[in-house]
Amino acid sequence: MFHADGADRSGLAPLSYVTVANFACDAILAVALANTLFFSAATAESKANVALYLLVTVAPFAVIAPVIGPALDRLRSGRRLTVSITFTLRAVLAVILALNFDSWLLYPLALGMLVLSKTFGVVKASITPHVLPPALDLVRTNSRLTILGHVGGSVVFGGLAAGVAWLWDSPAALWLLAAVALVAAYIAMTIPARAEASPATSPPPCASTAARAMAPCAATSRPSSPDRSAAACWPTCGRSPWPGS
Repeated sequence: MFHADGADRSGLAPLSYVTVANFACDAILAVALANTLFFSAATAESKANVALYLLVTVAPFAVIAPVIGPALDRLRSGRRLTVSITFTLRAVLAVILALNFDSWLLYPLALGMLVLSKTFGVVKASITPHVLPPALDLVRTNSRLTILGHVGGSVVFGGLAAGVAWLWDSPAALWLLAAVALVAAYIAMTIPARAEASPATSPPPCASTAARAMAPCAATSRPSSPDRSAAACWPTCGRSPWPGS
């Protein structure tokens, strides 16, 4: 599935792996935080914890998210490095969270995880059009990435994290998150360099052809009948240079 339809040649395969890793990190984090935030306390205390969690994490994230998206949309280079950095930082935050699991650092660290997950989603959307295999369009590719993420990341790694948390404890699942994030940080750098290309800096082929061809063709008058030499001189982008021909 990861390498089908030419995904290994186009560069979609490594993007698929890091997408699965992103879903896996989110699922593992949810499993690790579940006992702390929702299930371990009494009912009244649990409600207070949930309210505090929403206030400290979701509320600031709602303010930060609209800023992150437009800023990353303008990113014209360093996309692979940005993805790699997001996973590296998630590994670092996971280790800090595992070592400070019962402290107030839980909430700002959770916010940092949310911001980095959002950052990956924005950058992934800008990389995907550059690694499309010939057999797939953008809609099918995005659907494929989403399915792989939910099945391979949320279900598989979420279940694995639940098993780790049951056998040891919730902080142990965060060490699993750190390991997955570090592997993803490495894989992100194997995405082909063409993922750095930007439509804003790469003119379409017809435009560049026209720019090169207009100078020698400027003085060329239209012959009475089209011939190959005159047709080769004019940029046509696959169309006949003479109207009606």
